[in-house]
Amino acid sequence: MKQLLCLLFFILILTSCKKKNCPAPEAPSMVGFWVGKKNTNTAASGTYPTVGFALLFRSNGTVRAVNYPDSSTGFKGEGTYQVTGNTVTATYLFAGAPFDARENITATVNSSFSFMEGNRTVGNLPGSDRGLIILSK
Repeated sequence: MKQLLCLLFFILILTSCKKKNCPAPEAPSMVGFWVGKKNTNTAASGTYPTVGFALLFRSNGTVRAVNYPDSSTGFKGEGTYQVTGNTVTATYLFAGAPFDARENITATVNSSFSFMEGNRTVGNLPGSDRGLIILSK
């Protein structure tokens, strides 16, 4: 009888100490392909964006901007980005388009990193093209 109780106790200890190895969920991040719209030509503040626009945020801190979601036909810009809290800033250069244009964005990202809204400026052009951007992942 003692042996049976010892065996049951031993089995109970083995099964109660079993731990599940559940991986921690991934933290939300900017990395991925974002598609949306932007304003151009110094659009009035608050005007809803109408021009197709996409950003590809890479894990190495670089970003590709495409003026139209079809990356095979749109102007492409390359640059870098930084995330601080729920704010993303990026600078990229569209080189060789009808002109070289350096664009800057500052946007607020939601907590799940699936939607952003902010502003875009073109720093090296006369009149400084600017406007609202809205993108989702």
